[in-house]
Amino acid sequence: SRSRGRTNKDLSKLAEQIRQTGGIDFEKPFVLGYTGLSDAMLQKYIKDHESFWKSSVDGLETSSVGGTIGTHIGPGAIGVAFFSAGD
Repeated sequence: SRSRGRTNKDLSKLAEQIRQTGGIDFEKPFVLGYTGLSDAMLQKYIKDHESFWKSSVDGLETSSVGGTIGTHIGPGAIGVAFFSAGD
């Protein structure tokens, strides 16, 4: 899932998309990614949505998104790759 832009509305939309899939299965691999030179937007998302992960894991793996995908979605995007808990 991904959310483009820099608004709280966009971040809430990403959170809602995750909820609709059944949530994140924290027993399986997952990663949060960001585009651009700064992970500030991703850190805001993590802080604002602590309820998703706080009771399930000690920390979150994050990574910058590579140039091939990053070029298409632009700077300031965040994404989450995960297995759904609803599966």
